[in-house]
Amino acid sequence: MTTRTYLSSGVLEQLDRAQEELDRHLLVTPGGSCRACGHEEPCQGRLAAMQTFARYGQLPRRTPGSAGRTLLGRA
Repeated sequence: MTTRTYLSSGVLEQLDRAQEELDRHLLVTPGGSCRACGHEEPCQGRLAAMQTFARYGQLPRRTPGSAGRTLLGRA
């Protein structure tokens, strides 16, 4: 048996903003710093977004390829 959690519109808005923030702070330079803010990973923007997801027991949406990584032999 599974339980369902219904989230208010305010919580859903917070999760949408957290997803946008996470997407902005997802790309990392080869040196290990965030491309959005320049801080070392994990940066504060990324941590804050992940805390929002954890607070509500939700996972962020994943978009394959959004981190800018490519498979070997493909461009």
